[in-house]
Amino acid sequence: MVIQTPDTAAEVAESLGVPSEELAAMRPQAMPGGIPGGGMFTYQVSDPDKESWRPAWRLEIGRDGVEYGKPMKLPKDPQQLARYLGKKRIDGGRLFTLRMPERIAPEGKFVCFVAPEACQKHAPTKGALVDHMEGCHPKECGHYAPFIKEIKDSISAENPALAAMVRQIAQTPDNAPVVVPAELRAAHDADVPDIQPMPEPQIFSVDYRCPVEGCDWTPKAGSARPAMARAGHLRAKHQELE
Repeated sequence: MVIQTPDTAAEVAESLGVPSEELAAMRPQAMPGGIPGGGMFTYQVSDPDKESWRPAWRLEIGRDGVEYGKPMKLPKDPQQLARYLGKKRIDGGRLFTLRMPERIAPEGKFVCFVAPEACQKHAPTKGALVDHMEGCHPKECGHYAPFIKEIKDSISAENPALAAMVRQIAQTPDNAPVVVPAELRAAHDADVPDIQPMPEPQIFSVDYRCPVEGCDWTPKAGSARPAMARAGHLRAKHQELE
């Protein structure tokens, strides 16, 4: 596989974390027993960088459900490298490898079109393009909403793995409640402590209205100290009670 476009070189350089001018063009080299049409990636970087990292691949699952690799770098330190190589994907597969996989990420051929004056981002997939535009140019995306929707619809239509998963979900009945055998319930309940429910709280009511017959005074709604308000009312209006 020969990829020599400057945009692709910049994409790979970004993935590797090195300046694009230090990244050589990807040249196919002889690989005995290798993949037909495949090639070996040659990275030209400075000596200090060679001492700290090594080329690697992040393994992901493509839209067709088949594994492929994205170029990246991993630390050369044995302990850190071992931690990375021991990581797993959510489906249980390996996440990183130092060996070149049979399939690699495609070149970035989908160009950002919502901000042509300011951005020349090249994405390898339509999904990555939509994610970039909506994430980096949300305001501009509003002007191109019909076109972005068309891309999203095509992404769903061209994803056989997703279509198969959705069909499987649609054809699978909902789970019904499971009947637990009496023996299993008894074994579980044997260790459950006997905790009595808390008694219902008792409700007390206090009447802060004026006790003088014929007086309809009451504390103001929301008063923080209704008792003091009633005492002040009695001193001011009903001195005969003293």
